[in-house]
Amino acid sequence: MRLSFVLSVALYSLCIWLNWSDLNTARPEPNTPAEFSGFYHYLSSDALYAPALFRDLFIESVPTRGWTLPPAPYFFPDLLIYFLVLVFFKQPLAAFVAGTAFFTLSLICAGFFLRTAFPKQKHVYTGVFLAGSLLHLLIIHDLLPASFRGLIVPTFHHGASTCAFIAFALILKGLKDKQPAASFIFLFLLSWAAMLSDSVYAALVVPGTILY
Repeated sequence: MRLSFVLSVALYSLCIWLNWSDLNTARPEPNTPAEFSGFYHYLSSDALYAPALFRDLFIESVPTRGWTLPPAPYFFPDLLIYFLVLVFFKQPLAAFVAGTAFFTLSLICAGFFLRTAFPKQKHVYTGVFLAGSLLHLLIIHDLLPASFRGLIVPTFHHGASTCAFIAFALILKGLKDKQPAASFIFLFLLSWAAMLSDSVYAALVVPGTILY
């Protein structure tokens, strides 16, 4: 196992810890708008949508007549992960942890697709974990607009960034493969599910693809 890979995983783990620490410690400073606090994003209506929906459907059995879906219903992968976890663990925090684990799994999947597309590259997984770390660091240290924090908060555009990592890897793999049909079919299905769930996915993938 290469030292560079071990260090990249250690850095990524540190970034995850910093993000969760922000949940416990970040509070708005006096006279500072709440949306600029990391803690705010865990208590916003977007972040609480999934646990509230689960409670209404499966605990309190609230009638669904007259309901309308929000602009970003977060069907995939957020609600899928959240509901599956809450079947076995009743605490919402467990589902948030599962969302973070799925984000990590998406990095591993992206690394796998990139490794098959670029077999001679020896540092693919290192690069993928560094990319995930960079995203967390830029957001945690407010080097990106406050609205970007939703990309690393489970059930709040988190699924869009998760799918985007896999999508970029599939695009690169498809362009390198001699028979790219399987990669682009998988990309189409992933994009279809992600777009139905959260249009932010397109805002992440389309500009990056055009620039590439």
